[in-house]
Formats: sequence, structure tokens, C-alpha cells
Amino acid sequence: MVLSLAKLNGGYMMADGRMLKKAISTSKKLSNLSTDSARLLYTWLLPHLDVEGRFYADPDIVKGTVVPRLKNMTVKNVESYLFEMQELGLIILYRSNGDTYLQLKNFEKHQSLRKDREKASEIPTPTDTPVLCPATAGRTPEQDKIREVKLREDIYSFWNDAGIIQHKDIGKFKTVLSATLKVYEPDEIKETITNYKTILESDEHYYTHKYTLKDFLKRKFDDFRTINNPFENFKNKDFKSDKEIQKDRHTKSMGDIDIPVYGEKRHIQVCQCHPCFLYGDPSISPYKKHG
Repeated sequence: MVLSLAKLNGGYMMADGRMLKKAISTSKKLSNLSTDSARLLYTWLLPHLDVEGRFYADPDIVKGTVVPRLKNMTVKNVESYLFEMQELGLIILYRSNGDTYLQLKNFEKHQSLRKDREKASEIPTPTDTPVLCPATAGRTPEQDKIREVKLREDIYSFWNDAGIIQHKDIGKFKTVLSATLKVYEPDEIKETITNYKTILESDEHYYTHKYTLKDFLKRKFDDFRTINNPFENFKNKDFKSDKEIQKDRHTKSMGDIDIPVYGEKRHIQVCQCHPCFLYGDPSISPYKKHG
């Protein structure tokens, strides 16, 4: 990535981008982020950092500035990803004067900076007031561990109860369950599993492949989240309900006849399909409107 500069009043320059070095491909911390969406947010965040590697950490600002067009990356997701980056040591989240900011760690190590030509940072330096994840604040590490185990067991049991593919050993799924729970609330995970099960069992949708819990959470989870409209995306375009099939049958069976009405002949269209056109059955009118 080439660093370009835009001139500001007073002769200072503002960076229009930041360096993205090849070392990012082998970064263990980056690879340990739970999802590709989290890694995308991290890399897209880089061009927005000031000369000190700082930016606003308010999830609404990050969402609106860094990923404004990604509808599937919600403000809630952004907040989770930022806390995850902090837990892995990629950034520092801190408060100053009532606002929340972030500092990228080792920023200068990976950038070719011209501080004498760039505008000075307007964001305060990191303070000793870290921002703690609301989900973990006030709990001891032991309490966090117990809570995580219970949540993993709950999601695992919910998956087995759904009957998609039955598993017998939760131990194989601890890592992927923990990673998913860091980003999504348990209720959203259950809702997404339910969406997947419903689509699998529905004739109205074409998707039939059954994944294991691990593969589903790692590869297809995002596709079946309600926010991404899975019921519309996986809908079988050729599917017709019983009502639609019956309506088509009536349409194809329409015929023209002349009937006497008060001594005059009227030309009308009627459905001639069985059982509509049963003259001998007084309970069924051959002139009944269908649809």
C-alpha cells in the first residue's frame, strides 16, 4: 500500500492510507481472531489511524467510518471484535475525558512515518483507564471459566436437540464454541441454528447440505444469520405452494361458455377442472371465482 498525503491548512499533511506489510499474513495474533470479519475490520481500520496509530473506539463511529456498507457487520459485532483485538494484544482500548479511543500496538514498527509532515494527533495518549468488555467486567477469571463452560454446553445441547447431525463428544467443539461465543450472544447463535434447521427441512428452500457443528460455526454460520436474510437467499425460485399449484391448474382449465341470463346469452369464463365443473353437484358452482 502506498502512503499518500493530503495537504491541510497550515502546511500539515494528513495520511490518506497506511502501510500493510507482508508480515500481516503470518501474524499469530491476527490469525487467532475468531472470524474473518474480525480480521477484515482490523485491516480496514489501519488507513483510518492517525500519525500515532490512534482512532476513536466508539463502535458506532468505527462502524460508520470503517465499514459503513457492510450490513452484516453490526455495531454489536464491531464492539465484540474490538474487545477481542484487545484481548489478543492487537490494540489498547482506553477512556479519556469521557470518550473511548484505541491505540494500535507496535504501530510505528510497521509504518514509515513522516511526523514532521503529518498533522499531529488530536486523540489523547493512552491512559491508565482501560475499557473492559461489559460481558466480563466485575467477574473473576474463575467465574468467567465456569460461565463459558455452561454456555458451551448449552449451545452444544441445543445443536443436538435440533437433530441436524448428532454429536457425542463436546470436547471436539470447545475451541470453535468458545470462539463463536466471543463474538455472538447465545440467543443469536441458537436463532441461527434454528434458521439452518428450518431451511434444511423446508421444501421451499433448496439448501440441503448438513454440516457438523464445527463446520457450520466456522464456515456457514454467517450465511444463516437472520440479518443476512437466509430464508430469501436460499429460497427455491421454482417452488410453488399447494395454493399456487391449484391456482395454476384453474387458470389452465378456464373455458369460454355462453349461459342464458334473463333470456339473454352472456359470454363468460369458467373453470372446467374437476371437481369445479360438476353440474350434478349443487354444492359446487361451475361459475365460482377461483384464487
